Amino acid sequence: MTNGSGFFIFAAVPPATYRVTITANGFTPWVGTDISLHLGQDQVLQNVTLRIGSQTTSVQVVSSQAAVIPLDTGASSNHDQQ
Repeated sequence: MTNGSGFFIFAAVPPATYRVTITANGFTPWVGTDISLHLGQDQVLQNVTLRIGSQTTSVQVVSSQAAVIPLDTGASSNHDQQ
């Protein structure tokens, strides 16, 4: 959670190298890799910009081919030509 200026504090996080993901509704996520945290150090993430995400709607239409059932009407279509 951040304050109004975007500052945040991680309490009791051991020194290590981290991957940081920042998300907000309606925006594409920002991902920072190889973020090194050291004991007692303030870390500033540079150039964090959340871009407006695109809203997409996906519609999937699935149809099956109807089975054609031959029907024998008893009529014949053979005609003699003369």
